[in-house]
Amino acid sequence: MSTPLRALRVLDLFCCQGGAAMGYHLAGVEVTGIDTAPQPRYPFRFIQTDAIQYVREHGAEFDFIHASPPCQRYSRAQKIQHRDHPDPHSSHPRRTRNDRPPVGHRERGRGPVRAA
Repeated sequence: MSTPLRALRVLDLFCCQGGAAMGYHLAGVEVTGIDTAPQPRYPFRFIQTDAIQYVREHGAEFDFIHASPPCQRYSRAQKIQHRDHPDPHSSHPRRTRNDRPPVGHRERGRGPVRAA
């Protein structure tokens, strides 16, 4: 009798309401969402905290890290509407190659979590 494989564990940074997480869930993946704002509609395990701090402390516990940082500052639509958004990543210190967790996917925008 064989032992079933455990589900892959995905860390969903800047998760909002869980759009990306639902796709991972449907693929059979165990998802944990992280966001600084409360996300009462997030359908999976959710932790309200700073994404960068959390990934530094717990990133190695996951098989895959998905990060979709806010990108409004870099959107052409915001410039057309004459809106100015602050750089949400300016408060994070520059990181070195040695303190980066493995990153599997970066959806859009410029963010603090980057593949090397």
